[in-house]
Amino acid sequence: MEKRIKIAGYQPEGSILSQSLNIFGKSLANKTPNIKTEFTFNIMDIGKAPEEIIKLVSDGVYDVGYISSSYFAKKIPELYIFDIPFLIKNRQQAYNLIESPYQEQISAEVSEKYNLTLLSIWDYGFRHFSNHEYPIKTLADCKGLLFRTLLNDLHLKMFASLGFKAEMLQVSEYLSRIKSGEKIAQENALTNFYNFQLHHYHRYLSITNHLLGMALLICNKNTFSTLTTEQKKQFLSAASSSAITQRELAITEEKVVLEKLKNNGVLVYNLSDNEKAAFKKALSKTALPFRDKIGTKALEYLEITN
Repeated sequence: MEKRIKIAGYQPEGSILSQSLNIFGKSLANKTPNIKTEFTFNIMDIGKAPEEIIKLVSDGVYDVGYISSSYFAKKIPELYIFDIPFLIKNRQQAYNLIESPYQEQISAEVSEKYNLTLLSIWDYGFRHFSNHEYPIKTLADCKGLLFRTLLNDLHLKMFASLGFKAEMLQVSEYLSRIKSGEKIAQENALTNFYNFQLHHYHRYLSITNHLLGMALLICNKNTFSTLTTEQKKQFLSAASSSAITQRELAITEEKVVLEKLKNNGVLVYNLSDNEKAAFKKALSKTALPFRDKIGTKALEYLEITN
């Protein structure tokens, strides 16, 4: 019997996460011919906000979706591991962490606290600062600058501690405000900076690598439970194989997008190790209580994978 799976995201089709969603969907369709996939790549096109993905998938409006790990961290504090600046030093460290028992721990938390099944954890790139008037190089550059953050309490506190006038904004609201002429700096992954066309408003990009953006690929728990044993196996196989492919995509796309940004007139400044160290030191006090929330087990997994 044919089964239709509705898959959703919240970014333009060219983004790393939308391409990753497509990779997963095609892999799933190839492995299970009796499953037909239906995509809504950007729910913002139909008036929905990115954070609604969790409820939309949990309620069964969509069967599968992705969302930044930062949106889960308040209820699943182990995910703050991806929100502590400079804690993840390189991609391989993050991948090793995901392949450790850490992902099983997160999967159990997602199942317990949401009506969701965790399929995979995806990489969508290192996050950096961007601004309209000058490059952000030092703490002095942050002082009094209006700054957009993700809807995450740690992000709000830590960027405010740098001197920014930090404000939590959904990307849809943020885009609306900067298009209306407001000057609001931000931090984001290169794929989002380019695909949301922020480079039309921000000429200056500061390469900081302060966070590695990670997203959870989630499935409605009831949808997953009604699959046959073989379909469940193929679902997880598609998630696993697409995770490997999307990592390669994330690495490649980051380089491609950076060149596109330069070709579009964006001025790129690479922070020195000393400049990064100054930001890390300034953020450490704010981040410490959230590091404690992560718990020793998750931090031990990270230490082992380092």
